Amino acid sequence: MLARPVRLLLTVNRTRQLLGICLVVLVVLVSASIANVSANDPKVLTDDLVLRINRARVAAGVLPLARAPELDAAAQAHSADMVAHNYLDHTGFDGSEPQQRAEHAGYKVPPQSGWIVVEVISAISAEPQGPVNWWMDEGVQHRPVLLNPRWREIGAGYAEGGEYGNYWTALFGCRPAVLTAVVLDGTSYTPTEKCGDPQSEAATTAAATATASAVLSPSALPSSTGTPSPNSSPSPSSSPSPASSALPSSSPSATSASSSFPPANGQAGAPFAPAPGAAPPVTLAVTPRLAVAGEAVNVRWSGLVAPQGTDWIGLYRPSDGDSAYLNWSYVGCATVPLDARPMGSCNLTLPRSLTPGMYEFRIFRDNAFFRLRTSPPVIVG
Repeated sequence: MLARPVRLLLTVNRTRQLLGICLVVLVVLVSASIANVSANDPKVLTDDLVLRINRARVAAGVLPLARAPELDAAAQAHSADMVAHNYLDHTGFDGSEPQQRAEHAGYKVPPQSGWIVVEVISAISAEPQGPVNWWMDEGVQHRPVLLNPRWREIGAGYAEGGEYGNYWTALFGCRPAVLTAVVLDGTSYTPTEKCGDPQSEAATTAAATATASAVLSPSALPSSTGTPSPNSSPSPSSSPSPASSALPSSSPSATSASSSFPPANGQAGAPFAPAPGAAPPVTLAVTPRLAVAGEAVNVRWSGLVAPQGTDWIGLYRPSDGDSAYLNWSYVGCATVPLDARPMGSCNLTLPRSLTPGMYEFRIFRDNAFFRLRTSPPVIVG
């Protein structure tokens, strides 16, 4: 008669053990599921991306960037659009450009000004470190964008899917009177109103204004931060262009606005003659010398005497006159006049409409056709 309670007790203990094991398994499965969701959460991934970019900027001696919700929205929408329509480009499926998408999301910059938005994209990796490493290692086009002291705000987007699997977008911008302090790794950084050139003294010394303070990093920043790359070149976009309606139609930001550019036909072809012995001659070089239509090439110059923000560079066929440019940019690397630069480089896109053949770049003085130098030829295949 005493055996029955013993058997009943053993049965109850086994049941409890089984329930305990099931509960442990359930907890493990739920935890794994939550971790997997977090790993693929665009918010988590883009926070990590921005953290890594800001740490790279501070390591290079420039200020970290504040998150702009409008740029976040524009970047996320572009990443999702690239997945939905299976492409990798700065021009959206609807024909929009980075500046237009930023404005649509509410990021407004004054017209005909130096306040601009620049975009970089990548599809190299599912981990944030992948695109950051690629952008930083690609020193001609992308690294200068990430480390440009001009920027004060950043937005990021990520979407999974499409041909390449992972689509990253980062937007960099600056707009008047938005001077958001950034806390990074326990230090507070406050930008100035200057939105200048990477080589300008005012911009580079802005990094020295960072004020250390014993505060914790904001919760928005997480505690931690191969193969041929399907990446695209950064796309400076300024809106609207200061050029008149004579601006080439291939320019994505071309609008009709009052300006002295291009100059009157009577000025065309007149070479600029600096004072004898005033400075070394202007140099103009281009990389690569073999290129493909639709890609960007890097144009470098030095030796500009008394440079102006309206000095500019144009793309030409060797046989064409100076007024027949195929694409152009001011030396501030935008189609609005930004900074006067005696030396520097810009990435200019070869229009997709170019036919195979030989082309060249020419640099001109102050919104005029006073040609200073012609580059070596570029062969477009």
